[in-house]
Amino acid sequence: KWRFSFMACILSGLVVFGRFIPSGSIATYYTSPLILEFLGGMALAQFRWKLHWIFVPLGFALLASGSLAPLQDRFLEGAIPAIMIVAGALSLENRLPKVQIFQLFGDASYAIYLTHMIAIAILLSLLESYLIGNTALVIIASVWACAAGLVVHIAIERPMMAWVRTTTKLWNRRPSQQQAA
Repeated sequence: KWRFSFMACILSGLVVFGRFIPSGSIATYYTSPLILEFLGGMALAQFRWKLHWIFVPLGFALLASGSLAPLQDRFLEGAIPAIMIVAGALSLENRLPKVQIFQLFGDASYAIYLTHMIAIAILLSLLESYLIGNTALVIIASVWACAAGLVVHIAIERPMMAWVRTTTKLWNRRPSQQQAA
């Protein structure tokens, strides 16, 4: 738990520091309040927060209401509803049947998170000469970003994690086990 506390202090400190630096510099990216959303995800994982399933639709309703009447506060508009949705969904985790495609997307979620902005930027550059409505563009971009993240997960993340597991098993062997092998 000390790691979480340490990271919470570091990330919160970066956000506070960001309030005192001029906007437009590269440091504003690394001190954005957006990293507090990442901290929220870390808190969910660390403390295994599970809310009642009703928080899933409530979180989506909050997201929708934020887009209708923007608060100009990303943390209130996005992070809190997202945390509510995930924590509510966690309460359903063992009560619903496991669906393999959902399991795959769950496993690939970090790769999707890391690659979605690049994938969407590429898509937008490919589609800039086409007139596509906003709704269709959101659907196409979502499917495209998920597909790109799945490719990265299967082609890069899985092999890399297998290599890390194998390597750490070798490193963690006792000297007597290494001599016997």
